[in-house]
Amino acid sequence: MFDGTLATPAERRRAWIDSLFVDHAIFRLPWTNFAAVVPGKVYRCNHPTPRRLAALTRRHSLRTLVNLRGHRRCGSDALSR
Repeated sequence: MFDGTLATPAERRRAWIDSLFVDHAIFRLPWTNFAAVVPGKVYRCNHPTPRRLAALTRRHSLRTLVNLRGHRRCGSDALSR
């Protein structure tokens, strides 16, 4: 469980460690589960890393993100906000 902030490099490092190993993001790096639901309009994927979310936003002109996981106290959630 990640209860910190992202204010310092050490806190960001803690968030990444929590994301990768506690929230199992390490498995989501090679497997993105990305697919079009309605081509050009609606896409779905697993929880993206901040860099992948930025790339997907640019590539597909995303305007809205729906998080079905809800707000969680974990590194993945903190890094994606």
